Amino acid sequence: MSAREKIAYIKGLLDAGTPRDDFEMALYGAIVEALDAVVDDMDRQDESLVALTEELMDLSDYCDGLGEDLDAIEEGWLGDRVLGQEDILTAEEDEPEGVDLYRPILCPYCSTMFYYRPDLCDENDTVQCPNCRRTFAPSEVELEEE
Repeated sequence: MSAREKIAYIKGLLDAGTPRDDFEMALYGAIVEALDAVVDDMDRQDESLVALTEELMDLSDYCDGLGEDLDAIEEGWLGDRVLGQEDILTAEEDEPEGVDLYRPILCPYCSTMFYYRPDLCDENDTVQCPNCRRTFAPSEVELEEE
């Protein structure tokens, strides 16, 4: 028996019986109304769950399509060649010997230390402090030594 059927049964019992006074009638009526509201909420939640499940399935299909597109791009980029261990570079192999890729620098405005890549900066380039967002040229400040 569903919740709606049980509530209908209770309503039938109330209609068939005769409560002793108006208070009991109001109390029983309020209980039945509360049960009706609970069942209505459950029905709305069921509908929402169905809609969310459909959206989730659509999202899953979309992700599958993205995966296929990425596979096609990778296949077009690599051709028949498969990436091997020798194709995967580590940071140690990428970095020229004796040269640090990142260098520490101290912001002259807020004294925050952060790292930047000097090989990506020209002589006149500026860097932006991640803390105070002010810009300055690395040549303006003394570089921190590790």
